[in-house]
Amino acid sequence: MGLLSFFWKPKVVKQYGLHSLLLEHGVLSIQINSVFEGQSLSRELLFVERETKQKLAFPLHTDEEPADSKLLVLKASIDIREHGDTIGQGNVWDVFVLEKSLDVKKKYRLKSQDFEPIQFFNQRMNREITPYTTVKGNLSLRVEPIHTVANVESVALSGDGKLLLRGYAFCADWDMADEASLTKYIVLKSKDGDYEQKFFASSEHRNDLTELYAYTGKNLDGAGFVANIDVRDIDFSAVDELDLYIELHYTKDPEKGGVAALTVLPSAALDYSPMVVHSEDEWGDKKVSLRVSKDRRVLSLDVSDYTVQVEITSIYAENNRIQMEGYIAAESAQLADGQYSIMIKRRYMEANYTIPVQIVQSKFSFDIDLEKAIGENLLREGVWDLYLSMPERNFRLVSRKDGIEDKQKIVQFPQQLLFNQEGVAVVVKPFYTLRNDVSILVRNYIYAKKVDKISFLPDQMRINGKINIMVPNDDVDGPFPGHILLRGEYGKTYRLPAEWRLRKTGRTEVEFAFSADAALEGEDKAALKAWILKNIKFDSLKCEIDFGSYQSHFSLNINPEKVEKTLEDKLNQRPRLKKVIDKGRLAVYYMMNKLLPIRPNVFIFQSYYGNSYACNPRALYEELLRQQWDMKAVWVMKDLDKQLPGNPVLVRPNSLKYYYYMAVGKYFINNGNFPDFYVKRKGTVHIQTWHGTPLKRLGLDVDPKSPAYAENTSPQLLNRVKRWDYLIAPNRYTAEILQRAYAYDKVTLEVGYPRNDIFYRPDRGQIAEQVKQRLNIEKGKKVILYAPTWRDTDQKGAPYEFRFDLERFREEFGQEYVLLLRLHYFDASRIQLVGYEDFVYNVTYYDDIQELYLISDILITDYSSVMFDYANLNRPMIFFTYDLVRYGSQLRGFYFNFKEEAPGPLVLHEADLFDAIRHIGQVQAKYQDKYEAFRERFCSLEDGHASERAIRMIFGK
Repeated sequence: MGLLSFFWKPKVVKQYGLHSLLLEHGVLSIQINSVFEGQSLSRELLFVERETKQKLAFPLHTDEEPADSKLLVLKASIDIREHGDTIGQGNVWDVFVLEKSLDVKKKYRLKSQDFEPIQFFNQRMNREITPYTTVKGNLSLRVEPIHTVANVESVALSGDGKLLLRGYAFCADWDMADEASLTKYIVLKSKDGDYEQKFFASSEHRNDLTELYAYTGKNLDGAGFVANIDVRDIDFSAVDELDLYIELHYTKDPEKGGVAALTVLPSAALDYSPMVVHSEDEWGDKKVSLRVSKDRRVLSLDVSDYTVQVEITSIYAENNRIQMEGYIAAESAQLADGQYSIMIKRRYMEANYTIPVQIVQSKFSFDIDLEKAIGENLLREGVWDLYLSMPERNFRLVSRKDGIEDKQKIVQFPQQLLFNQEGVAVVVKPFYTLRNDVSILVRNYIYAKKVDKISFLPDQMRINGKINIMVPNDDVDGPFPGHILLRGEYGKTYRLPAEWRLRKTGRTEVEFAFSADAALEGEDKAALKAWILKNIKFDSLKCEIDFGSYQSHFSLNINPEKVEKTLEDKLNQRPRLKKVIDKGRLAVYYMMNKLLPIRPNVFIFQSYYGNSYACNPRALYEELLRQQWDMKAVWVMKDLDKQLPGNPVLVRPNSLKYYYYMAVGKYFINNGNFPDFYVKRKGTVHIQTWHGTPLKRLGLDVDPKSPAYAENTSPQLLNRVKRWDYLIAPNRYTAEILQRAYAYDKVTLEVGYPRNDIFYRPDRGQIAEQVKQRLNIEKGKKVILYAPTWRDTDQKGAPYEFRFDLERFREEFGQEYVLLLRLHYFDASRIQLVGYEDFVYNVTYYDDIQELYLISDILITDYSSVMFDYANLNRPMIFFTYDLVRYGSQLRGFYFNFKEEAPGPLVLHEADLFDAIRHIGQVQAKYQDKYEAFRERFCSLEDGHASERAIRMIFGK
């Protein structure tokens, strides 16, 4: 057997294809086809979670053994009731067929072309699991959180303007047997959040649904609905697409309810044709049709201009130009021959410019000179939409008459490399949107992906990492000259000459590995190196590469952990060796934790996982210094070059020195939690300062049906809470929430927040001036702080997208204000601020946001808890909630009514944001009553002495 297999290898099946997929009563039946080639193999259906690599295997069987070269039919049955919880813990599961013989295991991706996706629902984990076909034609399972299931079984849009919908909807966590207590609405929402309208839907008794979803354990007899909507009652004046949702209310318990997008079942009866909604104004007629997105089958009303339909028939992108040809559709109102305008408008913003276009016998063509548009800064980075411009109305340029759907996936136009006003390379390309509208994308030529390592040689600093270089990029392999610009405190900068070595990795068509050697110039190289180490995370590094005929500028963000300074750092760059060393260090820690005595004067401080010197731990530390306590202060810091008052010991997480002090420390002061390896010793004291007033639900307060519940109530988290001896709370509201949410029953100190003492200090004006000088803010300039929350829906690898135009912002407010950006570090790594350095300051990495509040005249935020601390200053706040409609369902997870109680205006658009800034005095006066109520509720304990009170109550002094 062994000798035979050495000389002869049996042929293997090269591909498996999905034949059918059926869900009945919670059991997923899968049939797979392939070609049988005579080999004796066992096979399994294998699910592999894309991120965690967790695996689930299910047996595959065949009803009969086929003859040679006949069709091989494999079958598997998966009980969702048994395995749904495990599947529901992932995000995406890729599906394989695993072949196994005595000495070989090999897996093949399961192919799935022309597959009609179905959706099944796992009630216990509150997840929706959707099989779908990837762009490469493979089968995967997408797992998404869901609170409400909403399916449409029949849709009809009749010529008399009636939209008829029939289907069912139910919430995950309540029975729907009592139909009299249920109220249902069909909700139409525009994507930009400007428009929302509700229509009543009547209930329909459905005793089949309880049986269909028997595995949920719910009675769903009252889940059916029927809606008859007169489309002519909808205001189409300024919308181009309306998504359809269903909203459920339970009258016996108003807190219960749910909203979900209406999803059309693959088997649904679709009976509709476009209809025209007439309006009295000259350009008001609209064509309305139903649209079902192919990937998720979500139902929407597609609204297009009927009076003037502008169809693009051809697009050419070459020679630094974009040329388009089109016509005015015959069924629409004909425009008189003559000169009109094409408006090119930046999406979400007011920025636009126009070019002339001549219409002759309903036909037209126009030419966009990209050298002019980019060179004169008319087109800046972002997405630009195109319109035929009329005196009263603008009509979108579309490409729909050819009947080709999903052009975005089919047609890829070439990108063209051009240079903006600062001589920096950008790429430009036209593209089709999901609705087959025509748009233009402008983006920077290079975007950073990650920094792997920073090391220092005697005469240079070396940075290794990866970047994305946009197509065209065939001629960018090899070394190129350039510079690295470092910014530091008090406006000091260094522009170091650098050599960039670039190599295409082959993983994607745009990924390059880079190594940049920056020369350390001047006589005192040691002093320059020390300055770099101190300031390397003060701001992003501005990188310049000279490709000869053009330059590219981009930003790099440095994590101090990536800087090699010691032998320990070098060893950490070798993953296998690091794993062995970490195990050894941990073993040493456990030994020290048992054998070494606790040192009664050792205080361990940590803020935000060692990323900064900030927040409540900083405030308590500095008060202890002021009171001249006898303490051996140890700060856990990733950046060991940070200079702190009091000359404390700095230890990097997971270093041997760190483990030593974690073993012998007496007092542990943190605004988060220490890692799970840590074993609390008898006699040690843990002071949990927390890090903000809660806005979103935490811990046990999270809905048990929510996907966030497991993470918020994990045994590991609750075990960390058991270490706490003292909990500091800024107000009664926060104290009650944290006690309840984490089942905390030890000492809670309602003393106010130590970190907010700075707002009440007599020398706060002096501190503010020092902070402004450190940031190099021009004297006399006012400060606007923009601190939005991070959205997990944003794409980490894509450029950061501002929802207001920085250029227009600077034009209007740059004489009076500077703009500080305090972003999530995911977002900060994606921003490009080339050309705005004199106006926009990236303060994401500034240690203590409290100092930024102190220098700010206006705060712009959205749903971030920064609002609570900033309210202490009684300065105006603007809530730029551009995605309020989309975010609306998440507001249900807030502890208070954000829309009603926010101490400032909720604005959705750039124009409203700018208007609020222009009239900020009036805005502040208008919201003064709400502001005072907000301060009374959340800031009543703040008076500048919270640190003193906390220390006295904990230490008795």
